[in-house]
Amino acid sequence: MNSGASAMDVSILLVGVGGYGKNYVDALFSGAAVGRGGRRGAGGLGEVGEVRRQGGAVRVVGAVEISAAARAAAEEIATSGAAAAEAVAEEAAAEEAAAATANGAAGAGAMAGTGAVSGAPAGVRGGATSCIPFYDSIGAFYAEKRADLAILSTPIHLHCEQIIQCLQNGSHVLCEKPLCATVDEAAAITKAATAAGRHVWVGYQMSFSDAVLALKDDIMSGAFGKPLMFKTIVHYPRDEAYYARNNWAGLKRSGDGRLILDSPVHNAVAHHLNNMLFLLGGAADRAAQPKTVQAELYRGNPDVDNFDTAALRCMVDSKATDSGVPVLFYTTHCLPRAVNIGPINQYRFEHATIVHTDERVHDTFIAMLDDGTTRRYAPPPPGQTGGPTGGQMKKLWDCIEAVRGGPVPPGGADAAIAEVLCVNGAQLSHPILTIPPEYVRRVGDMGKRFTDVEGLEKMLFDCYDSMLLPSELGDGLHPPWTVAGKIIEAPEITNISAKI
Repeated sequence: MNSGASAMDVSILLVGVGGYGKNYVDALFSGAAVGRGGRRGAGGLGEVGEVRRQGGAVRVVGAVEISAAARAAAEEIATSGAAAAEAVAEEAAAEEAAAATANGAAGAGAMAGTGAVSGAPAGVRGGATSCIPFYDSIGAFYAEKRADLAILSTPIHLHCEQIIQCLQNGSHVLCEKPLCATVDEAAAITKAATAAGRHVWVGYQMSFSDAVLALKDDIMSGAFGKPLMFKTIVHYPRDEAYYARNNWAGLKRSGDGRLILDSPVHNAVAHHLNNMLFLLGGAADRAAQPKTVQAELYRGNPDVDNFDTAALRCMVDSKATDSGVPVLFYTTHCLPRAVNIGPINQYRFEHATIVHTDERVHDTFIAMLDDGTTRRYAPPPPGQTGGPTGGQMKKLWDCIEAVRGGPVPPGGADAAIAEVLCVNGAQLSHPILTIPPEYVRRVGDMGKRFTDVEGLEKMLFDCYDSMLLPSELGDGLHPPWTVAGKIIEAPEITNISAKI
């Protein structure tokens, strides 16, 4: 238990329960979260805090979702979780009653057991079918109720408006990544959070990881000397079905003109760019800010509006040098197979090199120091990765504890703004160039085809190895369609909607 946290109940509003939002529903309502020694209580989720953090109850008091299919899926998870919770609670009550009977105090024991099991929310007990009160809009929810914490899993272009609306209604906010589409929106969010006296956290789970936070502590302490260069390459292939799953995937703007800037850099693999910036931040809850951004942005899939392939060089603020530390990032969605590559990370310092390869195999950062020693920054054992000590949902439990008055997680909006700056700077640096069709082929069945670009995978690995952008590779090492991007200074990264 975090010593700073109290046993207060926490009420939660879920905004978006389809897509990634389903993970929050599953984490909150899953029967796997209920074990012997802990009971769920009112609100469909109830005293899950007692199981995980020895705190008060956690109650889902409402959800905003307009998709009937997403509502039905969430209801199925919640109902099965509530049933599992009630079964555990009834078993525990029976055990308490039996123990009390053995001690000659059957009535008192049975009463205690019944009182401890406050059940699921109204209408859930006894095989009822509604665990989550659904609303069609955030405004409709706040017209009736309040929530201590709002969890947003919604399209990028809605983040700013929704975050501010929740803040103005008194809720802390945990928003799925990225923070928002533009730096101008980010400024509005931080201003609203300050005015409301509430926190905004962003769901970059690595910023909540104990292993990453321990590594950051050592970096800030100077254990490895000055940072010299950070680089990451990560390829997540995406097929036609990925872009067809909603009405905003791969778009620069929504139908009503709002910037989305959906791309691998700003969505699927944003975690890994954000993590480099976060690790280089000069304070526990800050990320290093870019001084300049230079990028090359390409479109391999002709059906995509924004770019699907990128190489970035961000020079970030650092005490190590006036010119900054280069942060290099390479990624594409254009590969002919459903197999992810990476992330492959290398962070160089004066006295050490830190590597981290392929999160699917392990999630350990290894620091190799010049004196021959190594330091390992590893996640909890596999049996703990689903709980509050590790895994993707550690961010959820940490934010709940902060709402209760416990330690404030460092993965807040202030730490996530640097990623938005880099993405906006990249979009200003380089017009999106469509790769000529003679280099592109589509692979697979219609509706699920992948895009393959001749020589792309090798080219990006050559860039990673040499720490160059594609157009900077030597003659014969880059295709003729590569073009250098402009260097964008940080003060230029503003008023984005008018420039893109």
